[in-house]
Amino acid sequence: MPVSFVPSLREKSPSAWNSSSIGVPRPNAAGASGSRSPIPDSRDSVAGGDPVGTGGGQNGRRGAGRGGHFTKAFFAFLTITLILASPGARAGTVSLAWNASSGPVAGYRVYYGQTSGSYTSTAPTAPSLIGGTSYTTPDLPAGTYYFAVKAFDSAGNSSGYSNEVVKAITAAPAANFSASPVSGTAPLAVAFTDSSTNATAWSWNFGDGTTSTTRNPSKTYSSVGTYTVKLTATGPGGSNTTTKTNYIAVTASTATAPTASFNVTPGTTGNAPFTVTLADTSTGNISSRTWNFGDGTSQAVQNAQTFIKTYNTTKPSTDYQVTLTVTGSGASKTTTTTIKANAVTPVANFTNSTSGVAPLATAFTNTSTGTITGYAWQFGDGGTSTASNPTHTYAKAGTYTVSLTASGPAGSNKKTSSVTVASGSTGALPSPWSSADIGSVGLAGSASYASGTFTLTGSGADIWGTADAFRFVYRPLNGDGTIVARVASLGNTASWAKTGVMIRESLDANARHAMVAITPANGVAFQRRRSTGGGSYHTPGAKVVAPYWVKLTRVGDTFTAYQSANGSTWVQVGSSTISMAASAYLGLALTSHNNSVLDTAILNNVSVTSQ
Repeated sequence: MPVSFVPSLREKSPSAWNSSSIGVPRPNAAGASGSRSPIPDSRDSVAGGDPVGTGGGQNGRRGAGRGGHFTKAFFAFLTITLILASPGARAGTVSLAWNASSGPVAGYRVYYGQTSGSYTSTAPTAPSLIGGTSYTTPDLPAGTYYFAVKAFDSAGNSSGYSNEVVKAITAAPAANFSASPVSGTAPLAVAFTDSSTNATAWSWNFGDGTTSTTRNPSKTYSSVGTYTVKLTATGPGGSNTTTKTNYIAVTASTATAPTASFNVTPGTTGNAPFTVTLADTSTGNISSRTWNFGDGTSQAVQNAQTFIKTYNTTKPSTDYQVTLTVTGSGASKTTTTTIKANAVTPVANFTNSTSGVAPLATAFTNTSTGTITGYAWQFGDGGTSTASNPTHTYAKAGTYTVSLTASGPAGSNKKTSSVTVASGSTGALPSPWSSADIGSVGLAGSASYASGTFTLTGSGADIWGTADAFRFVYRPLNGDGTIVARVASLGNTASWAKTGVMIRESLDANARHAMVAITPANGVAFQRRRSTGGGSYHTPGAKVVAPYWVKLTRVGDTFTAYQSANGSTWVQVGSSTISMAASAYLGLALTSHNNSVLDTAILNNVSVTSQ
């Protein structure tokens, strides 16, 4: 919209000029007689001539001619209104207007440039003049422009510059865009990307009656056809539209009806527990798949997947009806396969440590085969169990016969073995080893040694958090050192019961330490406390149970944990920096993770290397 500017009055006009609200001087009809012919302004001495950007005397930028060089003084009131015309490819035009002169003014000339007071363009060029009181510039590039006007009499004499007005021209936008994909089958999802310049708003027409004002919209064409897409980009400099005719091409879908099928590997009949791989081989246009595995479980998926299932039986044989239903293109298809699991006569078998010192916690590892639905253990001291892999503690010395009966739909089978338990009274710890309960334990622990084997009993809530409670068999360590041990067995008083090797700064419950432990259910664990009374840190190792080997080394303040299945090939579990005093303790640790129960651990092949 038009903007009016009040003329500048920053320069003082000579007494021959009326300057109450003057912008451009012009000839004044009054006072013509007796006037001395003025000395023409040197810049305007040639009719219509007025070099751009020159100035004279004290008024510099405004130029000479204000100070009474005309035969008749003249004067123009000036109001300039700037109007930005509708921009095209270039930025725009500026419309100027000023008040008409009441005296004998021959015309006007407009001066403008991109620096205040320095005008690099003139309109019109000399000797031409503007006969009216307005002028519109040609299209100007984006930028800031400064404008002023001079009045001329018929002799070519000019006034000084009017007040200066300024106008900023903003670049016009240029609309452009791309899309991906531009062709395909219905429904076709298309992403449009705007690449317009100088734009702050966007108006899309997708050619199917839908629109968007998002800069980078996404659009799904559901119907077959070709579509013309139009984008109008708008900015401070105007607007611009680009049209891409028949830009998007959507064709009919060629999808085929679904066909359901799957493969069963290694076959459809086997001995229980029978593990099979189910591989989806369905074809056609499929949007969803539903499996029913015949054992009460099912799974809905979108894409083809492979499933591994194990089928068991409580009878001589059981049939499982596995179905796969696929849906797509308005159709649904189902296929069914029967998988038969046959029972196999059980063969009972197990392993365990066969000797130790009382109280002896013995872990039994079940290795029975066949189709088995239940286990019955007899430990020879009146104790029994139905667990698959039980742990039993022999409190007294003696030789005990252990039996396992494995039962299933195809029959049962029994395996026996023996365990010899020696008296614990002869198992004093060798020098320099000592033993003590650390922290607040619910039941006092013990430790014994015989024939290269350490037997520990202990309670305690845990070796974890900010303070520990456990049984510790230890010896002094000064400086660097290494301890290795084979964990032969560990009672299952809790899933996080643990035993293994430890280096500890002191015998306080909250001392700094590092430990490599074996657990009944959570495998190998590298655990440590890096500051006195601080929290504990954990790094998991192999998911194994005893018997297994562990090793812990100290080099300066670096503690490194290792694990091994055979005591010769070692795998690093982790490493940690702990600022620990050179004088410390090294040894074997056990916690039952249940402060009201004693657990038993047996460790052998213990070796220590130190400075």
